[in-house]
Amino acid sequence: DLHKRYCRGVESCGQVFMMPESGKWSQLSFRNFANGTRAPFVIYADFEALVQPKEAGPTRGHKTYLYEQHRPCTVGYKIKSYFPTLDEPYRVIHGPDCVKRFIRRMIKFEKKAVDYYTDDKRIFQPPNPEYFS
Repeated sequence: DLHKRYCRGVESCGQVFMMPESGKWSQLSFRNFANGTRAPFVIYADFEALVQPKEAGPTRGHKTYLYEQHRPCTVGYKIKSYFPTLDEPYRVIHGPDCVKRFIRRMIKFEKKAVDYYTDDKRIFQPPNPEYFS
């Protein structure tokens, strides 16, 4: 059984590195763009972590045991907005407190976005529809 071979067997690595065979399922596509809704902004974020061994400790179930722990070490993110005023360049945050600092930056962005969207002086006029193309 392939599942046992890759997920629990000698070749176990936690991930399967197989691409689908060419044909129907080898490519995803979307054709009905008119049915989509534009998001006012998108946040792309990637978290990296170091996997550190951990002494066996209490478990959450009779088949579960703790042997490794992920320690976040880096966060990279970019904010792309439908409104260029809210765009932010790609940024990287390093260090053991990177997640806390990332959350603080997201809270600051939230305030900036809410202020922008609720500004009565600003007339809402979306930019060119091809902005994200």
